[in-house]
Amino acid sequence: RPVRTGGVRECLTMEPGLETVYLRKRQGFVRMALKHGAPLVPVFAIGQSKTYSWRRPPGVNWISRKFQAVPLLIWGAFGTPIPHRSPVKVVIGKPIQVPKMAEPSPEEVDHYLQIFISELSALFERHNQTSKTQLRVL
Repeated sequence: RPVRTGGVRECLTMEPGLETVYLRKRQGFVRMALKHGAPLVPVFAIGQSKTYSWRRPPGVNWISRKFQAVPLLIWGAFGTPIPHRSPVKVVIGKPIQVPKMAEPSPEEVDHYLQIFISELSALFERHNQTSKTQLRVL
């Protein structure tokens, strides 16, 4: 089963013109990969942040912490749920092979997390067609 990162933190830090990924404190997926010897596969949907317009209401950080959800106002083309016409390019990187470890140390987890972040960033830079869009890894 694939494990996906992201979630509330990414929604709280979104900004126009930036593709934001919240990874630096997300070590659980790396720990699971190491425990099972499963490869880490960097995948990115370049342009996905332009498919909908959005606004965060004031006080959203407090609400998000309390309910583990982000109340965003989201709309697409002509104010509908239909996405804006914007190209999205899904790119899949080379699997990062990891050893199987019964109990990986925090240092080992961090080592493979840094490799994953580096590979994901390189994948984005290689396939990003719009110089206006930048990647921000938090």
